[in-house]
Amino acid sequence: MKITVTEANNYSILDLEGRIDVTGSPQLENEVTRRIDAGKNRLVFDCSGVDYISSSGLRVFLFTQKVLTRSSGKLHVCCMKSEIRDIFEMTGLLGLFSVFETREEALNS
Repeated sequence: MKITVTEANNYSILDLEGRIDVTGSPQLENEVTRRIDAGKNRLVFDCSGVDYISSSGLRVFLFTQKVLTRSSGKLHVCCMKSEIRDIFEMTGLLGLFSVFETREEALNS
């Protein structure tokens, strides 16, 4: 998994690429923790490069949402491929996140 971080509109944007599975999810969780510890409580997960997400990856999304909600922060998820969106729908998790079609929508909401 590859994570590229940029900043825009008071958000930390994490461009996620590859598989968010048992191997990649600790890397994502560590990056999220670094961002939050640095005082960044507005995150965007750009999932345009995500090919697969396992239950380990879903757990990191839930962890991030929970931590940011406690700190009055925001997690916006954008650019999900249909296969990834389907996994969120099938697990009943889609409604727990603010999901946007484009990065611009996520940044301007």
